[in-house]
Amino acid sequence: MAATQQVRFLIISDTHEYDFTNVTTPSKHGFRGDAIPIVDVVLHCGDLTENGSLESYGKVIEQLGTINAELKLVIAGNHELSLHKDHFLQHDGTTSEHDEAVKIWTQSRTRELGIEYLEEGTHTFTLKSGATFTLYASPWTPKHGLSAFQYPSNEDRFNLVSPSGYPNVSTSNSRIPSDTKIDIMMTHGPPKYILDRTEKNDAVGCEHLSALFAGHDHFCTVSATYILAGAQRRYHGIPL
Repeated sequence: MAATQQVRFLIISDTHEYDFTNVTTPSKHGFRGDAIPIVDVVLHCGDLTENGSLESYGKVIEQLGTINAELKLVIAGNHELSLHKDHFLQHDGTTSEHDEAVKIWTQSRTRELGIEYLEEGTHTFTLKSGATFTLYASPWTPKHGLSAFQYPSNEDRFNLVSPSGYPNVSTSNSRIPSDTKIDIMMTHGPPKYILDRTEKNDAVGCEHLSALFAGHDHFCTVSATYILAGAQRRYHGIPL
């Protein structure tokens, strides 16, 4: 049996263009850029920007690149409008803008900074230490307002079989595999009743998700070792 490797994860989300390099001015949630610890892997669970403009992507990528971590994994959130093609085209966006947005996140400069943009699905990574982990990623959240990567709350896009009354809209990419060991669930929206309360105490999470790392709901109850920027989320060190 291979020796266990301890891997340090930093989970953040909803930073909304906060400048990680700013060590004098805290974000609106009281976070300062100089508080970021040295870790092995950063998980950014979406809403990196305010509206998904091409200019904002470039700035955010350079800022993420300053974090001292071997690997920075990123998913979109509902504010990354230009990365959700169908939604973007329905609201006066263009195909060329969408294609450019994807190109920015997948270009060589982004990868040189250790940043990997994850589409919905299952991904496996091996670190320099030899530690390997498998991660399921999804930017989709139950519909709450008008923005990108959202679905009607009764739809199940994550499971092969759904309970009666819940339309199954899963695809080979969106479905959480049952035949693969998933070490980390990384989505923009939380599961139902787990850190999903709004400031009005509405539970807005997804009924079809199990426990996971997630972003999106700024007003959730905090259970964290690290609380970063707009991301009031949980941190866990996972032995791999």
